[in-house]
Amino acid sequence: MSQARRYICRDIGCKVLNEKEDGSVALVQASVVDLIEGWYADRSPHIIEESNGVTSSGADVGGMGVEPEAVSEFRVMLHKLFGAEANRHPISVCTRQYENPGLVFVGKAEDIHLFLRSQDVRKHLEISKWSQRGYTARDRTASFLCDLCGRLCGLCRRRCEVELGPWAEMIAMYSDPCARTSTTVQPLYQFKREKVLGEDVTETYQTSQS
Repeated sequence: MSQARRYICRDIGCKVLNEKEDGSVALVQASVVDLIEGWYADRSPHIIEESNGVTSSGADVGGMGVEPEAVSEFRVMLHKLFGAEANRHPISVCTRQYENPGLVFVGKAEDIHLFLRSQDVRKHLEISKWSQRGYTARDRTASFLCDLCGRLCGLCRRRCEVELGPWAEMIAMYSDPCARTSTTVQPLYQFKREKVLGEDVTETYQTSQS
């Protein structure tokens, strides 16, 4: 539970913690969106679990590598949010591909943490403060009224803290328009399962004194 807490403050959407008999916790996050017809352009949804609970093999779901355990946990979340009615509908998956032109910073959490000590870096990444275990940034999921009040008086802006995780863990830090904060972090192994890194930036910037 303590390890799962740092993922709760990271992204938007519904959060369901499903405690298991062995003491572990499955964290499921989702957001409700209006899937207009254009969303499915050039994409084919694949049914991965029927309403009777029969789940397809992860390797058979269009090569998308959906884990059966993730599907079952998603089913638990749907039941908790919408009741027994949700069990009457199948679960399908449809990938949406897009390119994020922003930078992705990859490294150990400890090194990323030290990197964020720079005020110029924090300003570029829209990070408010450097904290003991990560950073603090504006909560973009705050209500419109609270956000408007924050712009007018500077007192009501909601901020949340993002923890980078264990210092030895490799993470990816990047800009995400769907995350709770403008800049978010993710374990590198998880990032690579969902996304593809672009070209490496190896250019070295030289500074001179005048």
